[in-house]
Amino acid sequence: VVKAANLSWTGPTLYVDGAAISATDQARITYTPYSGVSSTGPWTAGTVTAAGVLTATLPDPSAGSTRWYTVEATLDGMTGGKAVAASKSVPFRTPGVPVLVVQ
Repeated sequence: VVKAANLSWTGPTLYVDGAAISATDQARITYTPYSGVSSTGPWTAGTVTAAGVLTATLPDPSAGSTRWYTVEATLDGMTGGKAVAASKSVPFRTPGVPVLVVQ
């Protein structure tokens, strides 16, 4: 069974220069989710979302490790910076204690 990290975010409401992004343009923004082994990458891109979609699914980290995730917005071919990275850790699953029977 492949487990997944479900990502969600809030889209930008301002351009880099501080001007407001109209609701019409916010609905046209696509997002590229990324995952990596540290908070600074290197990053592996996931599938670009449809316009206006604020969620994505990427693979979970493997057991006993941490994976980092980020996302960036693109509008009219212009891409902003990456969001602050967030992490998810998956612990090792340790088997329980066996029950010993001596006869």
